[in-house]
Amino acid sequence: MLGVVFNSFHITLTQFSVVSGALAVGIGFGSRNLISNFISGIILLIERSVNQGDVIEIDGRQVTVERLGPRSTVVRTLDNTHMIVPNSRLLERPVVNWTLSDDVVRKHIRVGVAYDSRSRKVAELLQGILAGVEPCKKIQRRS
Repeated sequence: MLGVVFNSFHITLTQFSVVSGALAVGIGFGSRNLISNFISGIILLIERSVNQGDVIEIDGRQVTVERLGPRSTVVRTLDNTHMIVPNSRLLERPVVNWTLSDDVVRKHIRVGVAYDSRSRKVAELLQGILAGVEPCKKIQRRS
């Protein structure tokens, strides 16, 4: 039966095996990233090193994790744009998790003043500014 189909399309068994082998190799290479991201997603869900609501740093950009999926993670940037990050990237590259163990994060802010400024006056002004700033809300983790 199969021989009749091959003969009607003028295809030899050798040609069929070469084409099907090339197709199998192409599918294998194409699905490699998909399987890698899926396995990375399982590892992230088991390890819990990155959770929904965490503030993380990827490639120098601070982002908030919106959703962890089996293949990718959706994060929101400080510009309120969303990025879809493959899960394998979270395991293969360094990721700083600012809120892994605690929701309190300390940031350093550089302040430049003129050399002839009175340092005590500068300190008073900065403390006055900070006194007028409302404390930041704690990050609410979604379960």
